[in-house]
Formats: sequence, C-alpha cells, structure tokens
Amino acid sequence: MNKKEFLSKLDENLKFLSRKEREEVIKDYEEHFANALSAGKKEADIVKSLGNPKVIASSYKFEAEAAKTGNKINVANIINGIYVAFGLGFFNLVFVFGIYMGTIGIFIGLMSIPLVFFLAGASAMFISILPTLPSWMSMPFALESLNLLSRLSLPLIGVGFVSLSVVLFILFYQLGKLIYFGTINYIKSNISLIRKAAGINE
Repeated sequence: MNKKEFLSKLDENLKFLSRKEREEVIKDYEEHFANALSAGKKEADIVKSLGNPKVIASSYKFEAEAAKTGNKINVANIINGIYVAFGLGFFNLVFVFGIYMGTIGIFIGLMSIPLVFFLAGASAMFISILPTLPSWMSMPFALESLNLLSRLSLPLIGVGFVSLSVVLFILFYQLGKLIYFGTINYIKSNISLIRKAAGINE
C-alpha cells in the first residue's frame, strides 16, 4: 500500500466525521508522510509503521463516541476500544488484557451476589405466606412445623435480604462505572501516546 492508497482508505473510513474534521485528520497524516519522506524513509515503511487505516479510523470513532456519551456507560464503545487497542499494536495491552479480563470475570461474579440475595429474600417472603409447602418444593424444614415467631420472622428476613441485594447492586454498579471509565481513559491515553510517537497532532 502506498501513501495515496493509505490516505484514500483512511478518508473512506472516516465518513462518521464532518468534512472539516476529516480534512484535518488527513492533513495531519499528509504532514507525517512529508516529514518521514524528507527524513529518508520509504512510503511502504511509513505505511507499515502507521498500521491499518481502518483501525486508525476506529480510534477516532472510539474517541468521538467516548466524548459523545460523556458519563454514560456504552459497552459497544469498550468493545470498539479493545479492537482499536489491539489493532494499533499496544504491546502493554497484550500483557494487561489477561489481568483486565480476570477483573471483568471477578466483577461479573460479584454482580451475581445481589441476585442471589434478592432471590433468597423473595423466596423467604413467598414461602411465609404459604400455609403449607407445595409438593414440588423441597425444603430442609416444613413450614407447617414452624411456630408463630418463625413465621413472622420469614418476611423480615426476606425484606432484609432484598434490601441487602439493592445496596450491593448499587455498590457493584459504582465499581462497574470505575472499571468502565478506567478502561476508556487507559485506551485513550494509549491512542494519544501512539499518535505522538508517530508525530500525529492531537
């Protein structure tokens, strides 16, 4: 791929930007080519060092989406950001990716805890209103054998578990937001470093 083909493909994949923004990006890359050529580099080597125009365009899309969504969580942008990160050849992300995916796995596991507490609480409240247990329900005790105090405590236990599930969900949701915005900022900082290394203006 030569300079003309590279810039043409880059421009084609930047259609989501306005004409002015697209022209500014292309101008930056034209300047990079001019500087690199004047330093004695070959077009093919310059193109190779810059990478895939489609991935480069995706990095601009990632940044545009991140700016547009602001404080709103957008999972699709995370997926696009990871694609961009690998496409631009972030060496450190390859190392960090395993740790990151492990963190996501732990987070998903933590998010199941509020669900378990909610189901336990809802089940306790449901069972408390039954005069007898249905035949299909296997329990370690028979409700009819419970004394009045135990029957009255079941709804309270149920409410306690449901309330705890709500509190845990809010806490883990905030943790999820920290992970999300941390990921966004990490990818953006890497994109910035790659562009600076390539001599592309921000």
